[in-house]
Amino acid sequence: MFPEIELGSLVISMTGLGVVVSLLVFLLVSYLAARKAKVHFWPLFYRTPVTAILIYLGGRIVHRALTGAEFPANFRGILGILAPNDFALHLVGVLLGAAISVWIFLRKIKRVENKKIFVDVLFVSASRALGILGIFLFLGDHFVGLPSEAWWAVTALSEESSWNKFGGVLPIGLLLTLGTAVIAWIVRWRKNFRKKSGRGMVGFGWILLWIAFVSQLQLAPRYGVVALGPTSVDVRQYLCVALAIFCFLVADLWAGSQRDLAE
Repeated sequence: MFPEIELGSLVISMTGLGVVVSLLVFLLVSYLAARKAKVHFWPLFYRTPVTAILIYLGGRIVHRALTGAEFPANFRGILGILAPNDFALHLVGVLLGAAISVWIFLRKIKRVENKKIFVDVLFVSASRALGILGIFLFLGDHFVGLPSEAWWAVTALSEESSWNKFGGVLPIGLLLTLGTAVIAWIVRWRKNFRKKSGRGMVGFGWILLWIAFVSQLQLAPRYGVVALGPTSVDVRQYLCVALAIFCFLVADLWAGSQRDLAE
């Protein structure tokens, strides 16, 4: 839509700017949420670079694997793959990298109550960051919706945008932002109403289901497609739904352990 900003001789990608801004938002909200929950912020801070690396590596590797690209046999070729010269990341790898990082982080925490508190902090931080990122993805050219003539379809604001080849596209970046904001508000309301921690795991499950829906509206290659009546799903929806079910099961397990302690 508006893919880049020019500041003199410096050209800044809107998607790259969104990644940086959302990362800063994640750290700031993590600090404030951890302080409010009276837990240490530094474990989250130290985990952030690891999570970012796993997300990037996962996205790059899965993208090359699904597109059939050959993996280089020398060190220079590997550096060429990992060099951040574009945003060719596949959603499956991104989600796997994030899930593995969070799983390793939570396994180091012994008490279930502490796990639930940190998950709540992570959910608040990640939902805010994802909401901000969705706006920049909407403005950029790396997360494009399906071509559409619907009344809510949008057109490019710049002549250099790849959107110009379409009459209009679905604003999936905005959908990601709005859906994440609604889910975060509902989770926060339920947490304040029930006065229980651990609702962030349920929130992650609903966000993953929302991502599964939004990704169906994305203009991107699809792999492992299976038709389900009038619609179809691919590997992105498989993983989102599987991770969402896992989140719901963990949340139910934690709730069950809390009921056992109360009894």
